[in-house]
Amino acid sequence: QGAKFLVSRWLAAKGVDFVFFEADVWWVKSADALWAEAPAALTLDRQKDMRGASLQDVDIFVAAHQNNPSSTNIGVYAVKANNATVEFFEDCLGEMRLKPTKHDQMLFHNLINFNRLEALSLKTSVSSWKDRPQTPSPDAPVRHAFIPPHVGVCSTHPLITQDAVFVHTLGTAPLDAQQGKKVHAKEMGVWHGLGAPPGAPAYYGAGAHDGRTKYLALDGTSFSGISLCERDGYHNGRVIKARVAVLAFLAAATGRVLVLPRLLVDYHVYFLWTFLDLKSLEPGVAWRETNFPSNLRSWKNATHPFSSTARVKLDGKAVGLVADDGPARWARLAKPPPSTSLERVWASALAPTNDAELLLVDMPFADGTFVAALSNCDFEKSPTTCAR
Repeated sequence: QGAKFLVSRWLAAKGVDFVFFEADVWWVKSADALWAEAPAALTLDRQKDMRGASLQDVDIFVAAHQNNPSSTNIGVYAVKANNATVEFFEDCLGEMRLKPTKHDQMLFHNLINFNRLEALSLKTSVSSWKDRPQTPSPDAPVRHAFIPPHVGVCSTHPLITQDAVFVHTLGTAPLDAQQGKKVHAKEMGVWHGLGAPPGAPAYYGAGAHDGRTKYLALDGTSFSGISLCERDGYHNGRVIKARVAVLAFLAAATGRVLVLPRLLVDYHVYFLWTFLDLKSLEPGVAWRETNFPSNLRSWKNATHPFSSTARVKLDGKAVGLVADDGPARWARLAKPPPSTSLERVWASALAPTNDAELLLVDMPFADGTFVAALSNCDFEKSPTTCAR
């Protein structure tokens, strides 16, 4: 944890002004845009002691949490190199040695408030503070201001507006890991999309539409999602499992990348990856985040997200090709030889759509009745019945 404080002290001691940011911070504008927000931040300073100050009076310009504009988030901070900031980061390192189990962000938060109280000579407040820093009172207290919470968006549920300069994706279970923050950033459209292995199709841009990657997504539903608000399947979580299982199966059978559907439950819309263990899809099924089709950087060109699209409607024993918004043209699934796998049956049925870059699949058969039959089926005892 101490690396950021060590490097910050070194840079300040060298006389270098700098902006620090963590690896899970995604910039949607240049860092230079932060300085334009400083006057407003000082004008709206909740503690009032920095109101009327200028940017030149601020030693540390630090992010706050989006739901609490006075709660420090050290994912991003800008520092002016001077004696005060050298001493501040020296004290941060000292506090880490004195309180090795305390989170570095809380140490920073306490110290920056300790400096403020010392600068205002509020000795009574400091003496009654149970969690006060143990380092000596600073010789030159730093003066800080918070980056406005909609300019620096730091949250477990970030809300991005036109004011956002950067987004810091915070994690709670199941998104504590680096991969969780990454998929969160993808949904918000702030992930850069770099890092594909040499020779592999790109994740975004024209390289993602070079013919090697084709996609599959759910069709025929509200928000292109799986709803538990409908009369059939109301609050039946097994409907989600069944439809996701069918989608994953179809993606594997056709060699397509699955675009994850949304989940609609009562008043809320959820991302599937907040419930589904994505490792259960891999490596058999590649996937893309729910907002992939609506992210302009994923589009084939300025006007079209995909080069071509096909729509199909699946019944239990038939597949229908849908032309535009017209009715489906149904064709019964050919009865396969006994040794033919279900995967081959579906792949053969969907063969007419192979050339389409995006395949949209409506599957009304995967309803509550289907889920109940599937749940009550014992494949080991009745393999023939279950296969039907």
